[in-house]
This record gives sequence, C-alpha cells and structure tokens, in this order.
Amino acid sequence: SFSIWSTQTMKSRMSKFLLGACCSLAISAAQAASISLSPSTVNTPPDVFSIDLLINFSDIATSGGAVDITWDPSKLQYNSDFLFDSAFTSRDTSFDVIDFQSTGLLSIGFGTLSSSGISDTTVAGTLGFTSLMVPVDSTIIGLQDSAKWSGFFDAATGAAITVNYTGTTVSAVPLPAALWLMISGLGILGFSSSRKRKL
Repeated sequence: SFSIWSTQTMKSRMSKFLLGACCSLAISAAQAASISLSPSTVNTPPDVFSIDLLINFSDIATSGGAVDITWDPSKLQYNSDFLFDSAFTSRDTSFDVIDFQSTGLLSIGFGTLSSSGISDTTVAGTLGFTSLMVPVDSTIIGLQDSAKWSGFFDAATGAAITVNYTGTTVSAVPLPAALWLMISGLGILGFSSSRKRKL
C-alpha cells in the first residue's frame, strides 16, 4: 500500500515538475531577444523605400553590441541616411555605431540597454534604400551578429545573448500601370500633333 502511494506521489510530483519546466521554457522562449527589419514607407520616386530596424530585448539588460545588415549591392543601393529614432532613448548613446563597412554591409551598434523601455518592440532607426532591380525582382536584406563589433551580452552575467534575427524580402517597385498608360497616351498625342503640323 505504501509503495503504491509512494509511486503515485512521485508520478504526481514529476508531472508537476515537468509542467513547470515546460511553462518556464515557454516563457523564456516568448521573452527571447529579437531584432528584425520591417518595411516602413514607400517614397517618391517609387523605387526609393525605407526599412525600420526593430529591437526587442524583453527586459534583458544588455551591455550593448552590434548587428550586421547585409544586402545585394547589385540590386539595392543604401542611401546612407540611417539615424537612431528619437524615441529610442534607453541606450547609452556614447557607444552608438553607424559603420558603413563596404558596399552591401552596414553595422549598427549601441551601448548598454537598460531593462526599462525595451520590453516592447522598439524602432531603433530607419534605413533608406533605392531599388536597382530591373526587371522586377526580389532580394533579401539580412541580419546577423556583427562580425566586426560583436553581438549582444547580458549586462548581469556577461553571457552572450542569443538574438532571433528576422530579415526582410523586398521587391522592385514597378511604376503604376496608370502611369504607363498616361505616358503612352502622351506619346500618342505628341505623335498625332507632330503629324498634323507636317500636313
């Protein structure tokens, strides 16, 4: 009788432990640090566009670090206009890095992030690009820990923070069909008026 009760109790305790462990893993996975890219605006002319650099460190105070942003320079031209967003104030600005290392490689870095103000996804800044893709094509703008400036570290433990990086796929922005119709219509009108003059 005692051994049966003991076995059942152990199973119950083991089940509770496993359930608690699974919940802890789920919570820590939900709070993983992330940096991503998201389309911001399409400007005029239509081949010029903006991409937001978004960060979320889920209340992990970090001693700072940097991210490498990569793209195919034969398809995209970086417009050299990155600025940190004025609302992104939870960083040590004396360590800001905007390092255009080479065509197709930009490093963005910042100093210690406090645990306050970064629990939600925050726009760190915005990058501008011009599409060089003709005909219409798509390409990836990628993200990864910076090879030159290193990744991110936990301020409390000094351990490297695993960051979930999500780049973005962008496509060439073709001229609207209505614009092509207008251009062809103007061409026909011009041709027609020049024929009338000759007659």
